This record gives sequence, C-alpha cells and structure tokens, in this order.
Amino acid sequence: MPTKLITWEDLTQLLYKNYPEADLSALTRAYQFADKAHKGITRRSGEEYIYHCIATVYYLAELKVDMPTLIAAMLHDVPED
Repeated sequence: MPTKLITWEDLTQLLYKNYPEADLSALTRAYQFADKAHKGITRRSGEEYIYHCIATVYYLAELKVDMPTLIAAMLHDVPED
C-alpha cells in the first residue's frame, strides 16, 4: 500500500504548530530553491524528488530540531542536481 506523499502544505501546518514564533521565510526560500533545482527529477518510484526533501524536513520538524537544521535538510540534495 503506497504511503501518502507529504506536501509543502502538510509541512507548513506542522511548522506553524511546532514553531509558532519562528520566521519561516528562510525555509520557504530554501524550499523554492530546492524545488527549482530538482525540477523534472524523479525517484525510481516516479514521484518528484522534491517530496523527499519535504519529507526529510517534516520528520526533523516532528523532532523540533532548530531552523538552520531544517534549512540544511531542505537543501541536502541540491548540490547533486
């Protein structure tokens, strides 16, 4: 049974819950940059690669790591692409 893809909207809902005072502008810019860098790239499953980055940040946000770590997680595969 396939799992539901975690979307940017899912992530932002979690961020507003777990980081109510945080300025999310840098993470939003990191997402936009990663989305552009990964445009047209898919995983073996066929899903767009950006969903991997979003899910990585989501799982770290569940652990309430700091914002610089979340930004780094969003960008972790950009150098490859």
